[in-house]
Amino acid sequence: MFLLFLGAIATHAQTPLWIWNPTENSDSMFVRKQFHIHNRVQTAKLAVCADDGARVFLNGHEILPPKPGRKTQVKDITNRLRLGRNTVAIRVDRTEGERGLIALLTVTLTTGKQQIIATDFSWKTSESEFKNWTQIAYDDSNWPKARPIAPHGSQPWGPVLSH
Repeated sequence: MFLLFLGAIATHAQTPLWIWNPTENSDSMFVRKQFHIHNRVQTAKLAVCADDGARVFLNGHEILPPKPGRKTQVKDITNRLRLGRNTVAIRVDRTEGERGLIALLTVTLTTGKQQIIATDFSWKTSESEFKNWTQIAYDDSNWPKARPIAPHGSQPWGPVLSH
């Protein structure tokens, strides 16, 4: 069954996945994703949902404070992205229920091309908070990769992100 799930991941690489730390016992997760923007941005929208709330940072600046419960937060970040390297960093604190984080960043460039950054196994995670972990220059090379839990739309969460 899990091999079938991994095959589905490879087929739908841009489909957001619910993720968590590689160890299931932690109630906090610090997660990072670095990506590059090679052309000017026309629009950029970030959608995030977590059990039980997420504090979201972009390039070291908090852009979304945590909201209690499993509530999807959407933010227009068009004017916050920079050419070159960018970093999304998210802190999730679970207080009850399921553990999980899902995020989808949709960037439309002035060339008309779309760049999709979705939570998957390539995001880096930590169970501990480190100094400057939200910053672009922070070295997360020793952080383990996220553990995929389920694709978007799966229960108990359902379809929480709009495309």
